[in-house]
Amino acid sequence: MKFFLIALLFAAAVVPIYLLIMPILTEKYCREMLKSSDPTSPELIPRLLRSFMPTSHVLTSLSLPIPGKDGEEISYGTVAVNRAGIFVISRICCDGLIENPPSEDKWKLMSRGAVTEFPNPFKEQDSPRRLLAYYASAAGVKNVKVHTLIVYTTDSIRFSFPPSKGTLHVSELHKRLRRADSFGKLRFSELHAITKLLRDVNAGIVELPEV
Repeated sequence: MKFFLIALLFAAAVVPIYLLIMPILTEKYCREMLKSSDPTSPELIPRLLRSFMPTSHVLTSLSLPIPGKDGEEISYGTVAVNRAGIFVISRICCDGLIENPPSEDKWKLMSRGAVTEFPNPFKEQDSPRRLLAYYASAAGVKNVKVHTLIVYTTDSIRFSFPPSKGTLHVSELHKRLRRADSFGKLRFSELHAITKLLRDVNAGIVELPEV
């Protein structure tokens, strides 16, 4: 009993210190990693996520079949899962001015005298988000929130409209997800069920589930 009480007191002292120090260490590590990383690398965001999240909750290069549409699927670059839900992360890596009207289907990049149109990334993620919600439900986790994050990795990018709260610089990504996680309500078993099903379907280990 004496050793149990000592262990309990030790845990009571160490856990608060750990919870206090870890965010500071994580912040420092992420900052240093970003300084030494290539902002154009497609591995930058997954590496950053894995530095403060369980590796199993960071999914890359997913391809998921669409229910009822034989042979059709949706591909994802990076997906993160935490207690606040599922986050579809799109990367923007460019220099110049982005004309980003929230309600338009197309955005424009104006860089070095050239104008390039590309799909509004928030609208482009509507179908991918719905599909992930379907798979979360198939994993037995109902009403999971699926969020879109547009992450830009360069410092020279500008926006013609104020970016929405879902648009952020890569240096803010760990803060956003850690804060969301702290207010989330999903249990670890639910996170495991979602990520396992996504991995298994992507690998062809299980067939398309029905909800």
